[in-house]
Amino acid sequence: MRYRANSCIMLKRFTCASLLFIFSFSLKAQIAGNSTFQFLTTTPSARTAALGGTAQAVADGDLSTALYNPALLNKSVQNHITFSYAGYIADIGIGNFGYSHHFGKWGTYAASIQFMSYGNFIQADDAGNVQGTFKASEYAYQLGWALPLDSAF
Repeated sequence: MRYRANSCIMLKRFTCASLLFIFSFSLKAQIAGNSTFQFLTTTPSARTAALGGTAQAVADGDLSTALYNPALLNKSVQNHITFSYAGYIADIGIGNFGYSHHFGKWGTYAASIQFMSYGNFIQADDAGNVQGTFKASEYAYQLGWALPLDSAF
């Protein structure tokens, strides 16, 4: 009897999870655009931008590349800080700030903030009367962790 009750609960959970998975592909949250966070496709790292926007998988102690690929986090980026900012036209700017720390047997952790500022905008009502100004920006917070599986890796 107990086995039958558990199997019914599992069947209900599986059915709900399957329905959520199937219907999630047809859900849309944006009306005007194709997707959100398009600023994440813009490269704030000068090294990665110089390589055509393709992050290199080279573990050479550069924290900015490890933020694209957390597998590059190792002892060589112990207590590293990275900061970059690129100014575009019309007060648009993109940048990031990151920090990493190695915790011995627990691996290497990194945290960063990537942002894009779109500058100042004029705030007006429906009749065109200027109410003031406002700023628009986007932020992405990133956490990364890497732990070598073996000394051979």
